Amino acid sequence: MGDVVYHHENLSRFHAELDNVLAQGDTVSDPYVANNILSAFVGFLVAFQDDYLQTPTDLATAIYKLLDSPLYLAHHDTIIPHLVRTRALISSNPRDLYIAYGILLYAGRDNVHVLRQVIIETASTGTANKGRGKGNKLFAKLKHEVESFLGGQKMQTVAIELMFELCRVSRWGNVDLDIISSHFIHHLLLLVESTHYDADESFNYNIIKLLLAFSEQFMMMQAGADHAEQHGEPTMPNRVLDELANNMGNIKTFGQNLIFMLNRAVDPTLQILILKLLYLVFTTPILHEFFYTNDLCVLVDVILRELCALGDGHDDDSLRNTYLRVLTPLLVNTQIRHTLYKRDAIHRALRSLIATHRFVTVNATTQRLVRRVLVEWWGGVCGGAIGLEDEEEQVTVTGMEEKGKIEGTPGMTSVAMGGVEEEVDRGVVCA
Repeated sequence: MGDVVYHHENLSRFHAELDNVLAQGDTVSDPYVANNILSAFVGFLVAFQDDYLQTPTDLATAIYKLLDSPLYLAHHDTIIPHLVRTRALISSNPRDLYIAYGILLYAGRDNVHVLRQVIIETASTGTANKGRGKGNKLFAKLKHEVESFLGGQKMQTVAIELMFELCRVSRWGNVDLDIISSHFIHHLLLLVESTHYDADESFNYNIIKLLLAFSEQFMMMQAGADHAEQHGEPTMPNRVLDELANNMGNIKTFGQNLIFMLNRAVDPTLQILILKLLYLVFTTPILHEFFYTNDLCVLVDVILRELCALGDGHDDDSLRNTYLRVLTPLLVNTQIRHTLYKRDAIHRALRSLIATHRFVTVNATTQRLVRRVLVEWWGGVCGGAIGLEDEEEQVTVTGMEEKGKIEGTPGMTSVAMGGVEEEVDRGVVCA
C-alpha cells in the first residue's frame, strides 16, 4: 500500500477519504492485498480518532463503512484473524486497540460467527486441552486492560462491551473463569460506584451488564458441576455473589442501577439476566438484605407492571414466570416482608393471573408459581386467607427446583441489550 499522507478539513472530507481507502478493495481477490487495505483503513482511523471518533456513534459510523464494503464482505474470513493477530492480541497502544476492538465489537454484533472466530483464534493451547492453560488470550488481555483502566473511559467502553460479547457467545471453562478473579469483580464494582454521578449512564450500565454476564457464566458452570465432578474437574463458587456479600453497604449504586436497568429494559435477554442475579441474591441468606428497602419497593412496582403488561405468547409466558420465580423470595426473604408496601395490590394482581377468564387459558406453570407465592407469602408471611383448593397438592415446587428453573432459563442468547426510559406506574394493578 505504501505510506499515504491524508489531509482533510472537515467531517465530510474525513468520511470521503475513508471511502477512498475502502474503494481500493472493491475488486481485490488477493487476501494479502485485502489485509493491507484493512491495515491502511485502521491506521487512518487511529490517526484521526481524536478529531472525528470521540463518541460511540462516531466510531460505529466509521466502522460500518468497513463492514458494509465489498472488501469486508469478500474477505472477512481473513480480515478478522489478521486484525486479531496484528492488532488486538499484540498491541498495548490504546489508540490502536480502540479501533481494533471497535471493529471486532461491531462485526461480532452483526454476525455471531465473527465472535466465535475470534474466540477460536485467541484460544490458548491449554484452553483446548482440558483446561491446562491460561485461558483465552484475548479475554485475559482485555481483563488486564480494564483492570488498569488503559486508555481512559473511551477505550474502556469498547473493551468492556467486547468482553460482554465474548461472554455472550461462550461457555467458559474453569481455566477461563479463573480470569474472572475476585479482585477483578471488586474493581468493576468500585468502578460502578465511582461513575455514579456521570451524566452519561451508559458506561456504568455496561459495567453492570458485564458483571451480569460473569454471574451467568458462573451459573452455567455450577449447572454442570455434577458432570465436572465426575471428570475430576474442580468447581467454583459464583464470585460475583461472593463480592456482593463482601461489599454489602459499600456498593449502593450497583443495587440501585440494577433495578433501574430492569425498569428500563425492553430486551427480554437483559431482563432475564437481571432477574437471575436477583433470584440468587434473594435466595442467598447473607444477601437477603443486600438492597435498600426503597429499592425493593421500586422492584415490586416493576414486577407488578411486567406481570400485568406481558402478553399471552410463549416468550411472554416464559418471562412472566421468571418474574414470578423472583417474586417469592423477594417477598418472603427480604426486609420488605416487614412492610405493608403494595400488599393488597400484589395479592389482587396474583389472583388476577390465575382467575378464570372466558376464552383465556392460563399457563400451567404460571398457575403453579402464582399459587406458590400466595401460599408462602400471602398465607405464610401476611397471614391472609389463601382460598385455593387442593393448595398442598398444587404447590409442590421446592426452592431447589425453582433454582434449577432459573438456571435453565435462556440467558446469553440475544445480540442486543438495551432499553428505553419508562417510569414505574406505582398504581398498577391487574384488572
